[in-house]
Amino acid sequence: MLLPYLKVLNGCKEKGIPVRIHTGKFYVYDEKLTHYMYDEPTRQRFGAVAKKHDPDGVFAPAAWLKLFTN
Repeated sequence: MLLPYLKVLNGCKEKGIPVRIHTGKFYVYDEKLTHYMYDEPTRQRFGAVAKKHDPDGVFAPAAWLKLFTN
């Protein structure tokens, strides 16, 4: 049985619509704040894990990858 959210995610992926599951939290896309809160080794680990396990950017949007890999 295909779970409803997977059906939506797969449908969006097929149509090239960038989506991610909402976790009930929000993130401020601010480079200075991100680099203050997380040191460079931590940001690099996050980027490596996201690129390996989430290549389509479903859970880690492009804005996060930009912040964490610069």
